[in-house]
Amino acid sequence: MSASETKAWTKLYAPWTEPELEYGEDTLASIYDRNLELNADKPATYFFGRGQNYKELDQQVRAAAAGLKAFGIRPGDRVAIVLPNCPQHLAAFFAIQKLGATVVEHNPLYTAHELEGLFKDHGARVAITWDKAAPTLEMIRATTDLETIVSVNMTEAMPRRMQLLLSIPIPPISAKRDALTGAAPNTVPWSTLISQAIGGNGKGFVNNEVSHDDTALILYTSGTTGA
Repeated sequence: MSASETKAWTKLYAPWTEPELEYGEDTLASIYDRNLELNADKPATYFFGRGQNYKELDQQVRAAAAGLKAFGIRPGDRVAIVLPNCPQHLAAFFAIQKLGATVVEHNPLYTAHELEGLFKDHGARVAITWDKAAPTLEMIRATTDLETIVSVNMTEAMPRRMQLLLSIPIPPISAKRDALTGAAPNTVPWSTLISQAIGGNGKGFVNNEVSHDDTALILYTSGTTGA
């Protein structure tokens, strides 16, 4: 009896639905590279009205990968992502995949108490975080393996006109800006990470060897306690 035959829910599958899939030797990194070859000029992200194609996204992906490699990230290392949905999140995710490292996703609204146990569990030395969440991560740096915090200002991915609008010193606008971005002392800005990448825009970066047996992602689940 196969593993799928022991699962009660497979009895309810339609006749044309296979209970198991063959994934072959593909990895998320190889799927990403193949898609880039086929769809370089097609839309990849759309954020508050600003879009970019896959070729433009890849410039950030490669630059971030080179920057993380310079920080000592190697295959098998865990890198935490503590970000809302934004283009930088996608770039960080695939940069980590290209390194053969493991993405560890976290809720950017978690408290220091909720994050501390998770960081002690996975042991990430580098975290890429929303700048608003950076002070929270700073609180757990001393009690976990966390060494480097890369802070992301989401507004940098917005259209230029929106960035200019958010800079106007009017209380309602200032309140909106403060809800999107904040000070992140003792961190490495995302813009610095990708601008100082080896070879400029990561042009000299070469993917690390990645196997389909390697761990691509750790995603914690929890109830209302966050444990």
